[in-house]
Amino acid sequence: MEGLSLPAAVIELYRLTGRAQAGDIELFGTFDKGVIVDADGEVHRDDEHWVRIGLIGNDNLLINLITGEVMFADQYFWRYGENDASRIVAPDLLTYFDECMTGPRYREFVTDEELEEEDGWYRFLQDNNFA
Repeated sequence: MEGLSLPAAVIELYRLTGRAQAGDIELFGTFDKGVIVDADGEVHRDDEHWVRIGLIGNDNLLINLITGEVMFADQYFWRYGENDASRIVAPDLLTYFDECMTGPRYREFVTDEELEEEDGWYRFLQDNNFA
């Protein structure tokens, strides 16, 4: 995307990790343009400045290349007749990594109801007083 680039802190995180996974949250090793689809599979938001950087379960994790904000994009809410839960969840990726993947906010994104078996990552966070 011409004129836009990943924030330096994101590049550094990926230089160190290549990709990261914490329980049911995965950051990709490569990126693609972020889109959110509607019930018919049609794109209803296609912003040039959002890039998909990972998954939380089946939902997208996007980063804004202009502001650095991280968004949880609930891409299947329409399928289950739910309200769209898409929202900005952190001011930048490092805050998201610190608070949501490896810290106290992890359970906001990965709940017991969504898991098929015990969440060993969450148990690790609790055992080490991170969550």
